[in-house]
Amino acid sequence: MTIVFFLLRFGAGMLFVLPLWLVLRRPKAAQWQRETVLALFVVYLASLLALAWKGTWGPPMEMLRLALARVQKGEGINLRPFYTIRTIWLYSDRETQAVNLAGNVVMFLPYGFALPLLWKRFRRTGLAFAMCLLLTVTIESVQLFIGRSVDVDDLLLNFAGGALGVGIFALARRMLPQLDNLSQ
Repeated sequence: MTIVFFLLRFGAGMLFVLPLWLVLRRPKAAQWQRETVLALFVVYLASLLALAWKGTWGPPMEMLRLALARVQKGEGINLRPFYTIRTIWLYSDRETQAVNLAGNVVMFLPYGFALPLLWKRFRRTGLAFAMCLLLTVTIESVQLFIGRSVDVDDLLLNFAGGALGVGIFALARRMLPQLDNLSQ
């Protein structure tokens, strides 16, 4: 039920934000497509962060104290690569596997796709990959402070999704050269 409520709020937010974005930005006729894609990207990114950073927020010093205590105890922290992936793959049902493994990849595909679509400088694969890694490291780092689990496997899966999005853009660009019209 929570995911349904989140998706309804997300859809309502998009219906409000997208027209508002276009009115405020007043794109020229030649730029309306890019502005629409940029607005969708902003809404996607805001929704992704809202979902990933849902946790216990408080005064900064209290959050820091709790994070340090978690690090000392190793509470909710997995730094062993592929441990969670392997555990879910071997001992979970297909639905749990899809949500936790495929979901962590698919959730970051739009990010990897949108970066080179909207900005030419991110067509350099190394830079696009670095941005995908930076986003997922930032998300996992913040989760340490808000009481969420921190897992290197989430980082790996999220990065794989972003990198896959970059690759899909490269293929799409070869098939649809008009995608170049959306970038700056």
